[in-house]
Amino acid sequence: MTRLVPVLLALVGVAGCGDGTGSAGDAGTTVSAVDLVRVSDVLNANDATDIEVSFGSAADETLVAEYRIVVVPQADAGGFSAGDAAALSADRYDTVAPSGVGQRLRLSAGLVDSTGAAITDGVAYQVVVVSVASTGAADAVSVPSRTLILDESSDILVSSNATHSVKRFDGQTGRFLGDFIASGDNGLGQTQEVVIGPDNQLYVTGLSNGVIKKYDIETGAFIENFSSGYVLQAPTKMTFGPDGNIYVSQWGSTKSSVAKFDGTTGAFIAEATPNLDRPMGHAWDSAGTLHVVNFGSLDVRRFDADGNEIDVLIAAELTGPVNLMFDGDDLLVVDWRSGSVQRYDGSTGAFKSTFITGMTRSEGIMVVPGGTIYVCDWELDRVNRYDPSGALVDRFITTGALQEPNSITYRAGL
Repeated sequence: MTRLVPVLLALVGVAGCGDGTGSAGDAGTTVSAVDLVRVSDVLNANDATDIEVSFGSAADETLVAEYRIVVVPQADAGGFSAGDAAALSADRYDTVAPSGVGQRLRLSAGLVDSTGAAITDGVAYQVVVVSVASTGAADAVSVPSRTLILDESSDILVSSNATHSVKRFDGQTGRFLGDFIASGDNGLGQTQEVVIGPDNQLYVTGLSNGVIKKYDIETGAFIENFSSGYVLQAPTKMTFGPDGNIYVSQWGSTKSSVAKFDGTTGAFIAEATPNLDRPMGHAWDSAGTLHVVNFGSLDVRRFDADGNEIDVLIAAELTGPVNLMFDGDDLLVVDWRSGSVQRYDGSTGAFKSTFITGMTRSEGIMVVPGGTIYVCDWELDRVNRYDPSGALVDRFITTGALQEPNSITYRAGL
């Protein structure tokens, strides 16, 4: 157990304490629970020191010996009880003395969560504060805080197709921080894909644009029209491949292939596929084979390095596929029409399960270190957050006047 010196929200005297041993209670008297437990991610240490906790004092502190701050995995937080708290070993909570007013403190480096596991990035937590009673009264547990997922990213960038812009959000709270790229900046139209390149700059496609646009990742300032030597027709999804080059799908009337550009200079190299039926996202397996998901033909096709089609790998359970990514040996396919993410065997193409469901029109997916998943709901103008098992954590972004969000990325560690 680590006893912390809190940052007080006001200057007050410290109330007297009992023995502070903590109990589930065997008397009719129960201490008051604290209210308004708030949490935020304030560092990038990948441990409990990333977490700052604030809370209001219990209504009556005369029976409170100490407060214990417990970090609980989200799945356990709703049912966390005074009995659970009393059974915790001292390395699973931090303590602070009653103050008479609200408190704010940073958690200690050695703290582990309520299960004994290290506190780390990418896990959904909630924090509870236990009012530990003096002898003769029962402990009380606060309402859990909001869900907190530690993440080294500072903010999230989301394309907003109908506003021809890219919007910026706080990576911890989902709070809208403003337009990162203003509507129509340097001709940007119908924003489609936002990708951070190997040079740590932002690359953007727009359905109305014939080129890939490049913007400064720190400021959002326009740098240049990046691609050259080939006029794109209705470019949609864009990916940096394992060869360092940029692959862009097209929905044009005469160009509906995946075009390949030099990832350093932007010079056109070749069409990586023949014309397809509304191609969208791309992914590569461990052998370097290009996979392309097609919204029109409702399938995933594989291509060799010369652009020749190898086969149709997946043609089942899809109603409007838009994004594609490998998850180990499996392929995850985001399906726009069904509002879901489907899981397939990456080698055979066999359908395995519906991994994520419950959206209206899903398009745009991101997985951050630790495995937390973000998916845009194009029709409801929001971004949902899921844990690595595919369970919904929360409706993470619901503000900022998003209109038809369809791509998402984050600026790591800024």
